[in-house]
Amino acid sequence: MRAEKIISLGKIESNYEKIKEKVGGREVICVVKANAYGHGAAEVAKRLKKASRFAVATVDEALELRYGGIKSNIFMMGGADYEDTAKCIDEGIEFALFDEGMANFANSYAARHEKVAKAHIAVNTGMNRIGVKTGEVKGFTQIVKSCKNIEVVGVFTHFYESVFPVVSIQTDRFEKAKSECEVSLKQPVYHAASTGSIGYEFSLYGGVRTGLGLYGYGLEEVEPAMAVKSRVCAVNLLSVGESVGYNAKFVAKKPTHIAVVSMGYADGVPRSFNGFVLIGGKRRKVVGNICMDCCFAVVDDGVRTGDEAVFIGEQGGDKLTAEDFAKGAHTIVYEALTGFKRIKTRYC
Repeated sequence: MRAEKIISLGKIESNYEKIKEKVGGREVICVVKANAYGHGAAEVAKRLKKASRFAVATVDEALELRYGGIKSNIFMMGGADYEDTAKCIDEGIEFALFDEGMANFANSYAARHEKVAKAHIAVNTGMNRIGVKTGEVKGFTQIVKSCKNIEVVGVFTHFYESVFPVVSIQTDRFEKAKSECEVSLKQPVYHAASTGSIGYEFSLYGGVRTGLGLYGYGLEEVEPAMAVKSRVCAVNLLSVGESVGYNAKFVAKKPTHIAVVSMGYADGVPRSFNGFVLIGGKRRKVVGNICMDCCFAVVDDGVRTGDEAVFIGEQGGDKLTAEDFAKGAHTIVYEALTGFKRIKTRYC
């Protein structure tokens, strides 16, 4: 085994149940975009088949689930062109709607093919990514209502930060949009809160989207579901003045044992990484420039070739999380979880 991700589907299911309990009976929309944040969308969706709705970002992600036998509602949250919208209609995939031209296309395409297009109206409350601006929601809703082959099954927005002032301001804007939608629509699910804003009761509507929480982060109640492990492939003793890796970024100031670990930037350890890895039950500092296929850690003379190296997970009573990894990579936990590639995935 060179390197692998170990995914606990049991922990993901447990996290899902804890979130359901926390949000008090509201629909939990399971976000499985980006291959379920690196955890495997197909496997996660199969384990959470009791969930009523999954959310993805692209048509290909949606079709992977549908063709994989997932019968639950699947919602494509990102913007789409006409071709992708047609695929959604053909396969019964729900999609984000915020453009009059797309509404007209979806309605006519669905009518020609004797189908119903299922859409969630996206409301732009400040993210300025996709969505109808709050002052234009009433007019847009009236347009969509006139499209007889479109069924609005949801109305949603997205918070750009999960801190109180921002959530409060955006919720106020969404409330206005909601009141304008209620005049025309037949009980769609309203959803705004995601994992980071679940704690604000005022931001919770009929549905709650959760991605990061499913995988063990962002809430106190949940447990990380991913471990990332590799092996020591060599141990070198550097003399004073000797360096390791490209550009001699690390130079030994004293005799130093260096473990060569079989994960590099092609596997998801960024070239800028200067965090820690667990070897022999201890935190070992990663030094030097990360190579494409390996990296280097300062160890002691007790470390041997073949020893386990843990980037995320537990060893010897210590633990490193994806948050720790993200700190060492100077990024966020989302990028850390989704960045691991070229390594085996094992489910447990």
